[in-house]
Amino acid sequence: MEDVRANLQIITENPKLGGSAKPPYTKLFYEISFKDHQKELLPVHKLKKNHFKDKIYQISCYDDESPERVFYRSDLRPSFSKESDRSWDGAYHKLTKDLDDIGATVMLTNKGYRYYMNLSPGRLHRLSSSFALMYYLGSVARYRPTLYQNVLQGEYQPIINEVIDTCPRQFYYMMVSRITKQVCAIPMAKI
Repeated sequence: MEDVRANLQIITENPKLGGSAKPPYTKLFYEISFKDHQKELLPVHKLKKNHFKDKIYQISCYDDESPERVFYRSDLRPSFSKESDRSWDGAYHKLTKDLDDIGATVMLTNKGYRYYMNLSPGRLHRLSSSFALMYYLGSVARYRPTLYQNVLQGEYQPIINEVIDTCPRQFYYMMVSRITKQVCAIPMAKI
């Protein structure tokens, strides 16, 4: 099934030059996009209600390569100076907090971070769900090895294999990012 994507985009604006030269600055924002036909498959109407209505607004399609996509843009657009790492960190922190508030979850891929949204979230936080699933699989493998073989060969085999392959690393990166309140990424890492 295709996903509802939340993309981080950086736009550059020219500063208004007054009597003195100011350093160039940029504004950071995020966009949420999905394919138009997904309106029938997903509860995308929620993007106009509740906590979303104060955080994002719908924009007209501006991407000629993706006319079939619907776009929402964040109201939050923190500025930062290109000459200051500290201002970038502050702007990025504000934006990632806003993404966390609307329920976007992050997954580290070999091409960098990808943000995903579940418009029908479960009762548990993603870290808790990942931990519970890994604990369950570990318990079954240790205490009921015959059942473990059935689980690995059953209808959920592709999902279980993907979890076993990616979940431990993803969990580690999410925990480090959560504890340090910094983005944890290892460039060119095998993911």
